[in-house]
Amino acid sequence: MELTQEHFDKVMSNLVTKDDVKDFATKTDIETITKRIDDLPNHSDLLGLATKTDIADLKIVLDRIDVRTDQDTRAVIKDVEKLDKRFSTLERLVKKPA
Repeated sequence: MELTQEHFDKVMSNLVTKDDVKDFATKTDIETITKRIDDLPNHSDLLGLATKTDIADLKIVLDRIDVRTDQDTRAVIKDVEKLDKRFSTLERLVKKPA
């Protein structure tokens, strides 16, 4: 095949120009992306975090504690009311003239 000016111009027109590659990623862009990917948490980093199931289980336990605390508070209030009545009765008996 003979190399003619026309053939040479055709081949050269298919080459990439600086304008064609100005939007391509640079070495710095690649290094930045690589660093960001390396900084992402990996599997072992995530093992210590709570899962959705863990959080759901925790909510159930907290609800039970809340109900139990409410029941305990109501029981203490009843006990205090009973003790107050007994104390009032004792006070009346002690203050009663003999």
